[in-house]
Amino acid sequence: MKRYALFVSSIVVVLLLAAHCVRAGGRGPSTPEERAYARKIAADLEANPLGKRAKEERKAMLVFIIQIPDVSVTVCDEVVGPLIDSSYTYRSELMTQTMISAAVFVFDHPGEANNEPAKQLAGVRGMLRAYRSILEKRPRAHSDFLDRLFAMDAKGSLERWVKEQTGKCMKNNR
Repeated sequence: MKRYALFVSSIVVVLLLAAHCVRAGGRGPSTPEERAYARKIAADLEANPLGKRAKEERKAMLVFIIQIPDVSVTVCDEVVGPLIDSSYTYRSELMTQTMISAAVFVFDHPGEANNEPAKQLAGVRGMLRAYRSILEKRPRAHSDFLDRLFAMDAKGSLERWVKEQTGKCMKNNR
């Protein structure tokens, strides 16, 4: 499990370095057309995360998010660490969805671009929508961690939990 977490952390570092290099290349901010397309793809991935084009769409979205200088998303281990460390079959798809949904949140709420708890919450909610879609197609594909997040959301405590976990993440990354 820890080896997988280290692997995922390494990928995130490589993506961040790639983002820095690409951004240094002078790519301008995302255009309204690109943001509209990203919203469409994000919604499609939430509704159909196992679709025929989903893998290609996720990859294209990650590249886009890395390239644009006007949006920055992070993976908070305290929020999604239990998923990263799990052997859940669809963890990669759902982890990617958190980043995509967080980016779309920033497109829709540019004034919240530096509100890390709000971005994390948007990412988790997008991940849960994708998870729900997976369960509709694969009813046995449950994750204890994601089921707990669903229960928190139903009780109205998900937002508070994400905010607390994001605070820990930000404190640990200082």
